[in-house]
Amino acid sequence: MKKIETMTPEQHAELPALRERWRAVGLATAPIHEEAARSAVRTLYAAGECPAPKAVIVLASPMACLIARAICEKLMSQQLGENQRKVLEAKLRGQLWGQLRDQLWDQLRGQLWGQLWDQLWGQLRDQLRGQLRDQLRGQLRGQLWGQLRDQLRGQLWGQLRDQLRDQLRDQLWGQLRDQLRDQLRDQLRDQLRDQLFVDPYFIGGQDAYWLSFYEFGEKIGARYGARTKELFEAYKGYALNCGWMYPFKEIAFVSDRPEQIHFDAQRRLHSSAGMAVRFRDGWGVHAWHGLRVPPRIIETKEFDAAAIESESNAEFRRVLLEREYDGRSGFELYAEQRKARLIAEDISHGFPRRLLEVNVKGEKIRIIEATNGSLEPDGSRRKFHLGAMRGETPAEVVAASYGIAPKVYAEAVRT
Repeated sequence: MKKIETMTPEQHAELPALRERWRAVGLATAPIHEEAARSAVRTLYAAGECPAPKAVIVLASPMACLIARAICEKLMSQQLGENQRKVLEAKLRGQLWGQLRDQLWDQLRGQLWGQLWDQLWGQLRDQLRGQLRDQLRGQLRGQLWGQLRDQLRGQLWGQLRDQLRDQLRDQLWGQLRDQLRDQLRDQLRDQLRDQLFVDPYFIGGQDAYWLSFYEFGEKIGARYGARTKELFEAYKGYALNCGWMYPFKEIAFVSDRPEQIHFDAQRRLHSSAGMAVRFRDGWGVHAWHGLRVPPRIIETKEFDAAAIESESNAEFRRVLLEREYDGRSGFELYAEQRKARLIAEDISHGFPRRLLEVNVKGEKIRIIEATNGSLEPDGSRRKFHLGAMRGETPAEVVAASYGIAPKVYAEAVRT
């Protein structure tokens, strides 16, 4: 077909609406409908020319799916009968996560490591991962992505990539997918060396960044072959109805959507009150302005200067100092607890600056406190606390930070 060189005014006007519709899909927090999810999964298997799974188990979070997978593999290795499988599926749906959280979680290192490692890990690695990679990823995602990419790259790639695909990818793929995946990997690696972790290939609505790209391409005139169209519709149906999925030859584990997703003014994952992404079983991710942090960084209610000093991660220290504790900033409390001494202060462009000194285990540390001249996206102004270089006044310290002699340096204009 003829290459699409330009879009009409009507098509340009339609683009933002479609982008926001798919963004809403990717950030949806309503519970998925279990039967609709099962139907979408079976359609996806059929489109990939894979036999339908014998069971599609819907659980509350990706973490629950991974733990259930390990338990099912252990039990199914004992040649369970069909009736037993049905009983197992019912129990997993109705009782799994509550039981795991209250009874099994503290025992996972001992029980699952001892009982499942020899039998489970070899089978999972050699059979299930191989089946997932070779059968589903290769047959379905490989066919779909390759056909769509080749058909559309020459037709409209340059026009739509920046306006649609990349905008959604940064928010959905870069934040949700990567942070949830890394949280899963870290938690499971710490306890079970990785044998439970599987990297997801099917992430539901969070694939909206590329699904929207190709759907809009079709709307403005790109034409797909019958096979490509079948695969694309199966993939869209899955994204509209499901969360993350871990598909295997005979069983598929599907996660519900998150219950809550929180962002800051720059649309970065962020919550100062709890999890930035929370699933209905209580599992999720803590984040501070896009930085994934351990729960203790956000959940700690009492400020402790010693905890700041013992924190080895500089970014986590920064968050602890930026956070508020009952209306007071962490740095304000730190200066108070360490009886910080005021060396000098001044005003720069209408904003106060302070040069402070604190005594940490016998070592005197100097800190410059300054207010950002630029507004944050939410209209606030951030205060920065930086290690101070030589100088007896804030102006001298700032000059030294630029490698300029204080007599020469002068902040006449701020841009």
